[in-house]
Amino acid sequence: MSSESVPNGYKPLTSDNCVKKRIIREGNGPIPSPLSVVTVHYVSRVSQKDHKGNSEPEKADIMETTRGEYGMPITASIGTGQLIKGFDLIIKSMRVGELCEAIVSPEYAYGEVGYPSSIPPTCQLEFEVELLKISESAISRKLLKLTKLKAQGNDHYKNQDYKEALSLYEKALKIIEDERADQQLSTNDEGVFDQTFRDIEIALDSNMAACFLAQQNYKDAEKYCRKVLSKDPDNIKVIYRIGQAYLGMNEFEKGLDAIAKGLKIAPTETSLKTLQKSIISAQSRYQSKEKAIYSRMFSST
Repeated sequence: MSSESVPNGYKPLTSDNCVKKRIIREGNGPIPSPLSVVTVHYVSRVSQKDHKGNSEPEKADIMETTRGEYGMPITASIGTGQLIKGFDLIIKSMRVGELCEAIVSPEYAYGEVGYPSSIPPTCQLEFEVELLKISESAISRKLLKLTKLKAQGNDHYKNQDYKEALSLYEKALKIIEDERADQQLSTNDEGVFDQTFRDIEIALDSNMAACFLAQQNYKDAEKYCRKVLSKDPDNIKVIYRIGQAYLGMNEFEKGLDAIAKGLKIAPTETSLKTLQKSIISAQSRYQSKEKAIYSRMFSST
């Protein structure tokens, strides 16, 4: 993906400068939280770049508008795929009452395909957007509750109150489990669910594993590490934790296999190298101890 230039007065909303905006009128209050329901007015245009080389684009003909005699603002949920990616990012950066202009490169709009009859391939779009209202959706309220439960659990973990931390993490995971069941019943499609809850579910499972490790409950620690790695196989922190769990259970070969996979992903990761040495050392001591026990057994017969 190419990096774009930024016209005067605009600020980039993405690291590649492919979405940028200029505030015309400041708004008030917070920006929308994930999955909020927003009400906006907008005008969209297919961009006509200034052929004289100026950084400011010329105004193109209007493609869509919610304004005018018969226009009405639209209401949509952000972060759910209802809106094109660039438009979604613009709204996520706004406050109620804000009016802005924005430029969206094709990578964040309709790409190389375009949109039949209205948007040619690889077209840059221009938007004028006014954020009128933010409403919390049922899912966004659940996400907020999950975030609070996770933060409370983290506080208890830091204070070594692992029992209470586990209780809070389990409560949060139960909310996610119930939401997954509800979505499967209503849509039979986990796509939206995965997009919405995946990251926080991974974090909660990882934190459960950390608590069980601290309690030396290595079997349950392994269980929750496996849950994370089934969704995020390159998670170095959890690869390290499952290595710790295998070390605690004296399952040295499994531990070394896990660390070897982790080092393929992150060859310079010091924590993995240190744990690898610890497992090898523990395995050597364990084998020497077993050998001594067998020697005594046979010498006494």
